[in-house]
Amino acid sequence: MTVKTRRQIKWLNRSCRWTKRHLGWIAISVLLAAQVADVQAASHPVKASSSKQDIVLATVGGKAIHTSDFMRYLQGTCSNAEIEALKTNREARVAALNDYLDLTALTAKAKKEGIDRTPLYRKACELMEMKILDSMVTERDRSRFTKAATVSDRELKAYYDSHPDQFQVQGGRSPFTEVKGLIEERVTGDKLAKAHKAYLDPIRAQMHLKETALAAQSDFHLDWDTPANDGNVLATLNGSPIHESDFKWFVKDAYRAEQRYQALSRPGSRRSMLTSYLNMRVLEAKARKDGLDKDAGFRASRDASQAKLLAEFLQEQDHSAPWMLPGSTEEAKAAAYQTYINQLRREVGFKVAILPHAAR
Repeated sequence: MTVKTRRQIKWLNRSCRWTKRHLGWIAISVLLAAQVADVQAASHPVKASSSKQDIVLATVGGKAIHTSDFMRYLQGTCSNAEIEALKTNREARVAALNDYLDLTALTAKAKKEGIDRTPLYRKACELMEMKILDSMVTERDRSRFTKAATVSDRELKAYYDSHPDQFQVQGGRSPFTEVKGLIEERVTGDKLAKAHKAYLDPIRAQMHLKETALAAQSDFHLDWDTPANDGNVLATLNGSPIHESDFKWFVKDAYRAEQRYQALSRPGSRRSMLTSYLNMRVLEAKARKDGLDKDAGFRASRDASQAKLLAEFLQEQDHSAPWMLPGSTEEAKAAAYQTYINQLRREVGFKVAILPHAAR
């Protein structure tokens, strides 16, 4: 998918690790390697406690976290290539496991504070699901675009010959061989745009997307603090209204503030962004109609993304967190983060399981 996911939790990938404090993780690394291999081959996530080797890694408030939970998390966050790499890299497996357990404690704290019930979080989850489903549909139909974007040398030369006013330099015109790569980018881009439109038009009709006159206007009609139930309808999708405030949430989520205001100052930018948003809503509706929202891969990606969003929202509640303060050294930030995590684990009742076979 071309649209990036909402935001990344960079601080989960910091160098601070607590592996050495729990020697059991190293001992179960071989077991995790075998289960990581199973994730690649499985068409459905492993169910908790479905395997004799589905051991308890930790508990949060008395609730057990199994290796199958971790495997499902990997399925929702890693590509096949990354999962393949984890099979042979023990250090990477242990680091991934530690990040997952930290994330589990963070989400438990976020839920304890009711973040999962806030309108902002729920809206972020809606956008996240839309992006995942859009990506799944696009990936499923990728071959159509790949085939459509194929360009022959004859087409490139024809473009060069039919645009004599282009590629001019002092003293004449650039030779074809020097600008062939640039021409290929242009021709491929044009072909992809046409293929994308030909692909989307029938889906837009199938999903009964109907735009209103408001959608054609060039200016935003709301400020960023307008409530979500406004009466400005941009379009209807299968009979349900899409409000301008829904679009506002998408723009606010996809662009940082400085990018947002810079983009909105350019003529036509609103219409371009709105087209992208409506296309994503159409593909989301198509994906749900095709049952992709029932797919095990979608559920794994959705659950992992929800956990990351919860952790991110929790972090954003306190902008004075020690590991976020500017000017601090990486070592000081890592130590502050570790102190915070340790305190949070105690608060949510996080306990690492004692693994007798791992201690031997």
